[in-house]
Amino acid sequence: MKTPHFGLPTLLLTLCLTSGCTVEPGGAPAGDSSATHDHDHDHDHDHDHDHDHDHGTAVGDHGKETALGEIEIGGVLLDVRQYGELAGGTEMAFGLDLRNGNVKSIRAWIGPRTGVGSMKGKAEDEGEGHYHVHVTAPVLVQVDHQLWIEVESPEGTKSLGTLAVHR
Repeated sequence: MKTPHFGLPTLLLTLCLTSGCTVEPGGAPAGDSSATHDHDHDHDHDHDHDHDHDHGTAVGDHGKETALGEIEIGGVLLDVRQYGELAGGTEMAFGLDLRNGNVKSIRAWIGPRTGVGSMKGKAEDEGEGHYHVHVTAPVLVQVDHQLWIEVESPEGTKSLGTLAVHR
């Protein structure tokens, strides 16, 4: 008689449940040196210090941040950022800042509009209008695959919008 083996499924479940983003006190993602602006260069540059220039910021282990722009979905304005480069079968992270309106939930996926073959992710509310979502790109990324964002209003109405993913 064979003994059932639960080792691999248990290990995979544990990895799925324990992997994710960590946020340090103060709201900065773990490993985000940009939050403290701790880099070595002289601050006597001839420019203002709004820090609207790019330092090639990488957030945690997500990769380089790329602004995808603003999008209005169902009366809600979102400012969307992508972390890392698109590659088939990889997990990607996106930051979404709520500029106006209220939402019950935000979901996202990479792929076709229908979501067939895509793994959807539900955005986590990090407070103060900041959301963070992880999605897995399809193994075979097609030219027409984009980032799809579904916004659910507090009343339960779902609206859909799309943005091109940085490749």
